[in-house]
Amino acid sequence: MQYISTYTRKEALCDGALVDVTQLAKEAGFKWPVAITQKLHAILNNIPEKHGHQDYTGRLWDVLSTASFYARSKTNGGSKLDYKIVCHHDVHLEDGEVATREMLELSLTAHPGDEYEPVITIGTRHCD
Repeated sequence: MQYISTYTRKEALCDGALVDVTQLAKEAGFKWPVAITQKLHAILNNIPEKHGHQDYTGRLWDVLSTASFYARSKTNGGSKLDYKIVCHHDVHLEDGEVATREMLELSLTAHPGDEYEPVITIGTRHCD
């Protein structure tokens, strides 16, 4: 098999397509490096005005601690975990209006990194 091009995890982290959250993930119980997608990073930074008491770190903690809890309680193994958290965020609708959503559907995937080491990526469940 011949590759036309490759795009490594390291490159994705360098150009911002992935955001490294390993330090906080370790506090949540993860042993492998963890990154979130740029889209999820943007959603966590998108705090609606009426929820201004929240902050990025707290919202990221919710993403990571909930993932850690579900991953530890999962009994069927596997490399993918879908879960939901409460995370108020604005969504731009096709008609130009903005709607605030409450639930955020996420997907955690454990997979090999650039050197075949175990890594984890978390992103939104749809369109990420």
